[in-house]
Amino acid sequence: MQALDSSIIQTQDYTDKSFIDEITQKTQNILSRTFPESAQKQQIKRDVTGLNIACPYCHDSATNSWKKRGHIMFSGKFSGYYKCFNCGAFTPIPKFFNDFKTDLSLSGIKYVEDHKENIEAFQQTSSEITADIFQKTIALRWALDRDKFRDYFHLCDISSSYYCREAYDYLVGRCQYKFKNFLYNPKARLLYILNMVEGKIIGFQLRSIDKHTKKDRRFLTYNLERIYKNLLNQTCEIPQDLNTVSTVFDIYNINVYKPIIVTEGPMDSFLLPNAVASAGANKTLTVELPFWYMYDSDKTGMSHALKKLNERKKVFLWGKLKKDLNLPKRDKWDVNDVVLYCTQTYGRDFQIDWLKYFSDNPLDMMFLDSIAGNL
Repeated sequence: MQALDSSIIQTQDYTDKSFIDEITQKTQNILSRTFPESAQKQQIKRDVTGLNIACPYCHDSATNSWKKRGHIMFSGKFSGYYKCFNCGAFTPIPKFFNDFKTDLSLSGIKYVEDHKENIEAFQQTSSEITADIFQKTIALRWALDRDKFRDYFHLCDISSSYYCREAYDYLVGRCQYKFKNFLYNPKARLLYILNMVEGKIIGFQLRSIDKHTKKDRRFLTYNLERIYKNLLNQTCEIPQDLNTVSTVFDIYNINVYKPIIVTEGPMDSFLLPNAVASAGANKTLTVELPFWYMYDSDKTGMSHALKKLNERKKVFLWGKLKKDLNLPKRDKWDVNDVVLYCTQTYGRDFQIDWLKYFSDNPLDMMFLDSIAGNL
C-alpha cells in the first residue's frame, strides 16, 4: 500500500471503532451483492483474527453455506490484508475493497497504513486462526479424554517397564520421545498413535509392532465417527468436517502462516517442523493452506508426488536429499529412517533443513527419486 501524507488527512476523530465500523459496513455491502440469495453467506463473523467471511472471490464452499474461509486480518503477520484459506486469495485490505468496486475512505486507508503491525482492537495468533478454520470448539466437544480412553480399553502409557518395554524400544529406535502421543496394548502388541486436541483424542492409528503381521494389516486408522460407532457402540452424527480432520494428525498444532509439511504417516510428522500427517498418500485435504507434500520414497509415493508437482504444488525431492546426505541405497526411505541415520552418523546435534528440499517446478521431477523415471 502506498503511504499517504498524514498532513492532508484529518484522523483525530477516526478511531479503532470507526475503522471497524467502516470495514464491517462495506464488507456487508459486498457480501449482499455477491450472495444475494444466501443469508448464511452474507453473515460476518467477528473473531480474534478480525472479520471472518465467505470469500467473495471463490464464493467459498458450494455445498456448505456456513463455511467461511475468508479473513480480513487486523493483527499479526498479515495484518492489513485479506486472505482466503480456500482459494488462496491474498491482497491488501484497500485493494480487496477496490476489487469489488468499493472504496475505503482516506482515513480508512491511512489507518491501515499506520496499523500494519497490530490493529489494537484485536489480538490474534496463528493457533487461534487454526482453531477457527478447523472448528476446534466443536472438536473439543466430541473429543475423548485420553486417560479415560486408556483405562476403558485397558491400555498402557509408554514407559520402560516390563509390560511396555517392547513399545518403548520401538519408539525410541525411531526417535519418538513424545510418549503422550502414544498408548500401548501389550497383549495384542498394538501401538495407538493418537491425534489429539488439547490432550484429548479425536482419532488414532493402530500400528502392529509384531513383525509377523502382514504388511497390509499393519496399519488401521480410526476417525472420530468410527471410534464412537465401532469401539464405543454409540450412534451419533459427527460433523463431516470434523470427521475429516480427525485423522489429520497434529492439525491443531500448526502455524497456518508457515509452510505446512504433509506426510503420509503420523510418526514422520512428529519429527518435522510444522507438519501434519494425512494418514495415507490417497487422503485429500479439503482446506487450502500452504501445504508442502512429502510422500514416501516408494513407487506409490513418487506417483503422487509427480501428480502434485504437475499441479505446481510443493513436493519433497527425495533424490536431492539422498545425494546431499550420502544416504545408502535402500528400497524405501522415510523421515524416521533419515533422522535415525543422521543421528547415528552425524550426531544428535545434526540439523536437516527440510524445507530446502521442496520444489513446485516440474523441471525438478528428475530429483524426485531415482525411481521417478520408471513411473
